[in-house]
Amino acid sequence: MPVRAPRDLTARLRLAEQLARRSTEGRVGDVLEPHTEVPGLYAGTPSVARTARRIPAQLHLQSPIFRHAVRLAVGVVLAEVIGRSIGGWGGLGISARGFWVALTTMLVLFPGYGHTMARGWGRATGAVLGGLFAWVLSLPHWSPAGLAVASVVLAAASFATLRTGQLMLNLWLTTWIVFLIHHVGGLPGPTAWARAADTVVGAVLAILIFLVWPTWSTRRLPGLLAEWLRVQDRLLPELLTGYADVGATDLAAVDALRARSRQVREHMEAAVEQSHAEPAGHRRPWTSTQLERIRAQVSRVAGCATLLGEHLPRTSQEIVPELTELADPLHEHLTALARAAAGAETVAPGALRSVYDSFTARSGLPAERSDGSGSAATGRAVALSAATVDAVEALTATIASRHRPGRHTAA
Repeated sequence: MPVRAPRDLTARLRLAEQLARRSTEGRVGDVLEPHTEVPGLYAGTPSVARTARRIPAQLHLQSPIFRHAVRLAVGVVLAEVIGRSIGGWGGLGISARGFWVALTTMLVLFPGYGHTMARGWGRATGAVLGGLFAWVLSLPHWSPAGLAVASVVLAAASFATLRTGQLMLNLWLTTWIVFLIHHVGGLPGPTAWARAADTVVGAVLAILIFLVWPTWSTRRLPGLLAEWLRVQDRLLPELLTGYADVGATDLAAVDALRARSRQVREHMEAAVEQSHAEPAGHRRPWTSTQLERIRAQVSRVAGCATLLGEHLPRTSQEIVPELTELADPLHEHLTALARAAAGAETVAPGALRSVYDSFTARSGLPAERSDGSGSAATGRAVALSAATVDAVEALTATIASRHRPGRHTAA
């Protein structure tokens, strides 16, 4: 929705300020680094209290974070058992130590399919190439000085590639570790192959665990969208009711609903991003294009809610009591739309718009005048309500295309 007035710009700036405050509250940077020479060194460290508040909220079976934590614990224990069972690969590796398999499983197994697969093949490929390179380096005889120089170079390469991806990082890290184990630890040169084999086993195990015990983002999307719509069916009617009189809206309740709306929306957007990497197209309720459209339409509805809240009447001349008639139809539509998003029923596009057209024809409310004269406040409120209805109808049309990926609905 375009910015149409300085007050609209003020609303968006205030929203940005609230989001910035939420992203920085609970930090301990000022406590930990009052005299540090490196500003911002601890600025991203969450406080213990904030973390303690978040942990209990995830302690339930429906939480993907909790399910992943349990899966990760089971996977690491299983990897440790397998690693110890493998032992030292017939004397090539470190006997009775399975930590490389367990460590790889822990570092590869992520909540999302895309990260798990990418890290799995990257670490395995890098370990194999690093093992080959380490084996080549173990062939010649090294003097103490040459050994020290080579160790420093390999360490520098490992740290230089720390954030360049799993393949390059593990190539140099494996080379460095195996080189030191062979020349300093006195283990035989083929240890390189045992190290690579442990990594491959751990990566394959992590991928298999994810496939057997998945947390598909595509399966979470309908529930997240439905939850967001349930927040809207409380927020938007509350805002429309606020136009009945000055101070008719509980601003604290509105702020709480908007904060919850933003939180659910962030989870939903993250799930949309992760779903693009998942090979689960046949299970998706919507195509990737439709998901991106839903994300844009959700943002548009949220923007309308922001402007409706900013333009709540502050004087008796700005009240528009007629808008309260829309509260119940909008609530009913959003409630049904939440059930439709979850797959429980279908909602036909156009129904809410039909109700709104009947309402405007019956009420005779004016449109906002460009010169700001006359009923500018009333016209602005009508324009905002119309934009909200349009945004909800566009979202309704896309949700209605569920399970019909070949059908493209114009938003």
